[in-house]
Amino acid sequence: MIVGQAQVVADAFALGQVRAFGHAADGPMSRIWRLDATSGCYAVKEFRIAPDDETPTRLEASALLADAVRRAGVRTPRSVRSSTGSLLHGLHDHAAADVTYVSVATWIDGRTCEVRRDAETAAAWLGETLAAIELVPDPPNPPPLDPWLAGWLTESPTEAQWCAVLDQAYRAGRPWAEVLESRIPRLANLTAVVGSPSNDRQSMLHTDLQPKNVLVTSTGFALLDWDDAALCSRDLILGRTLVEWLTPDGVHTDAITRFLRSYRARGGSGAIADLSHFGYAAAAHLNHVHEAVTSDLADDHDDGNSAWLVTAALTNPLDLSTLEHVLDILRTAE
Repeated sequence: MIVGQAQVVADAFALGQVRAFGHAADGPMSRIWRLDATSGCYAVKEFRIAPDDETPTRLEASALLADAVRRAGVRTPRSVRSSTGSLLHGLHDHAAADVTYVSVATWIDGRTCEVRRDAETAAAWLGETLAAIELVPDPPNPPPLDPWLAGWLTESPTEAQWCAVLDQAYRAGRPWAEVLESRIPRLANLTAVVGSPSNDRQSMLHTDLQPKNVLVTSTGFALLDWDDAALCSRDLILGRTLVEWLTPDGVHTDAITRFLRSYRARGGSGAIADLSHFGYAAAAHLNHVHEAVTSDLADDHDDGNSAWLVTAALTNPLDLSTLEHVLDILRTAE
């Protein structure tokens, strides 16, 4: 926690005097704070896990990519460097003999995109933005996918692992156990499209282009959270973006068509030739569901929140028929 250290952060990044400081958002890997200072408003990212030796290099490459995309017309936050020129700064807690790492970017006002509310409107912007990211030159020595993220996008739970958590769920009396049992065949079938990352048509890309990382602002949309940008397949990122935005509450044929037209008009070159190009989407979905299940089984607090997350994840899970439907739409639109 960096409460009480707002001015220390402001001094480290030469932001001026702090006027206000408060919690803004939480994620599994970081906590976001809003810092208002005499020089402007900023987002302070507090890393929950200590960065490894590769993190500074990744942040530098990600900042270069975001800067280039911003110059191409996409609204993104601007990374702020510390007084020593670094994008990452350690806050020392001498009492706890601990170090908390933070980064700073300019603040953008807006509300978080909601897929059911905003996906139709965002489709054309999304296609144009994905193409714009592809088209900017890669920074020098673009990093590969972070090992954890590579696993999230190219590996998935086995049928044996699903059966193991199902057994735990029944023994623990979880209310969603029967629903999970009915969904396991669909989830297991989805693993057929999960595989090793493609080395074809690679660029350094934003790897988490989900609604949670897009803001609706007074002047349009803004894309946040560039830290995990990496060299990866344009085809697989295209497939994941389409699935995560335009299928959660049914396949949006018209929106997919608008997305694709904007993507091609801007010069996007990714291609969905077969179901394997939905591999990132399938793996991320399967890992999300499995994580929700295992988190609820490990949760000793009976507040109902983790059980609700499992129920939501199992209500209408991604399946092969959805991917086949999207593939048919793309083939017709092309």
